[in-house]
Amino acid sequence: MRHTAHTIQTSSNRLSRLRAVQRIATVIAATACATLLLACGSNKIPPAPLADFKPAASLNKQWAIAVDPVNAAPTVLRAAASSQLLVTQGGQVVAYQADNGAVAWRAAVGNVQAPVGVSSDNQTVLALVQGVEAVSLDAATGAERWRSPLPADMRTQPASVGGVFVVLTADGRIVGLDEATGRRRWALARTLPDLTVRGSGAVAALSNKVAVVGLPGGKAVGIDVSTGQFVWEANMVQVRGVNEVERIADVLPQWVAVSGLGLCATSYRQRAACVDERGQVSRTQDMQALSGLAVSGSQWFVIEDEGSVKAWTLKNASPTVGQAPADWSFDGLKGRTSNSYAAIAALGGVVFVHDSTGYLHALSAQHGKTIARVNTGVSADAHVLPVMVDGKALLIIAGGNSLQAWLPAQ
Repeated sequence: MRHTAHTIQTSSNRLSRLRAVQRIATVIAATACATLLLACGSNKIPPAPLADFKPAASLNKQWAIAVDPVNAAPTVLRAAASSQLLVTQGGQVVAYQADNGAVAWRAAVGNVQAPVGVSSDNQTVLALVQGVEAVSLDAATGAERWRSPLPADMRTQPASVGGVFVVLTADGRIVGLDEATGRRRWALARTLPDLTVRGSGAVAALSNKVAVVGLPGGKAVGIDVSTGQFVWEANMVQVRGVNEVERIADVLPQWVAVSGLGLCATSYRQRAACVDERGQVSRTQDMQALSGLAVSGSQWFVIEDEGSVKAWTLKNASPTVGQAPADWSFDGLKGRTSNSYAAIAALGGVVFVHDSTGYLHALSAQHGKTIARVNTGVSADAHVLPVMVDGKALLIIAGGNSLQAWLPAQ
């Protein structure tokens, strides 16, 4: 079995449906392997050596601070004066100034393992406390506004749609909370596969009325947030396989908006697909995705199984048949696969990838060659996030006990 770069979790309310001892043994073995992250496979793939290259760009550190362990990818808050980074650390949500790393505010909320959500008007922050509740905070001060019970694990970033925070729980519930009061407006339930990838799922606004939710099993649903009704369902992938492990096809964080196609996302070790406002699959591309998508111009980029980075031109192939050849493939990260879904980002004509050994690689979007590389010292679960600060695009690296900002230059 090829290595699994992300933890697989078994839905507790579905274990009773495993019908045979052999199937249970398969699940236990796969889950144990995944819980050990790279230990079951990547140690058999020696990390690719760092090849020499001719620098054509630079990565200049703007600031770096030591922080409490980072639990999830940061969220950008567009504040009135400047952008802020919302980071979940231990039992806190901390807002850092993106220009210098200074703390704007801290809020003690509880154990949060999902990226926080931000309302569409940038006035409210939503943090999801594992197994307990959702907590609303004032985006300017961090002051608590309300708490709403949600007794479930929650590792997917919530989304703001039409005055409603849409929350996906690990047990398949989709809940709509009123942004002003925290009142539960509606709740839906979906049956999940026996095995799901830990931290999978994606929620976003498809319009000011419809939320799109990517689910385990490779499905996406559109929900009218004013009524809590499903308006469509789409198959992101055609699930195949003879056992639960082979049929894992969970939609990975996060949705990315692509002009003319709608919202696009990857499914675990499957393909990328886009859905439009009618719920039609507008584009697919076969791949062995281990990360979310990064998009720049007419290209999208992904980290594949074993650490290859690939690029495709979005205009290639027919609308729904994803057999286009890759524009290029970069194999310099084989055996260096990050455990983060957000280890890849694109800015302008450059693709940035953080590997499991602490290096940040800058690749040309045109030909996939290394043009810059730095050692950040951040651990294998580093998240890469672009943010605009005073008209400059900074690259935020968050992971372990470090939060850093780098300025790319060509």
